[in-house]
Amino acid sequence: MIRPVERFAVNIGGREAPKDAVAGPRQPNRTGVGPTGVSAAACLGATLMLLVQRLIEDGRLWGQLPAVLRGLLG
Repeated sequence: MIRPVERFAVNIGGREAPKDAVAGPRQPNRTGVGPTGVSAAACLGATLMLLVQRLIEDGRLWGQLPAVLRGLLG
């Protein structure tokens, strides 16, 4: 007679049954800037530098620069 399939796992292979995983100490939160942040900052800096160079070439920056500086100084 064929036995019906059991609902629970049975250790047929003779190996030791896995034990419950014990939670180790938590990893500390990441701090600082990672490689993604460094590459994003480099791309943003390069983009802004190209924009400033283009505005200087066109001559439009010199009209706006004093107004921006006055606005920053208050």
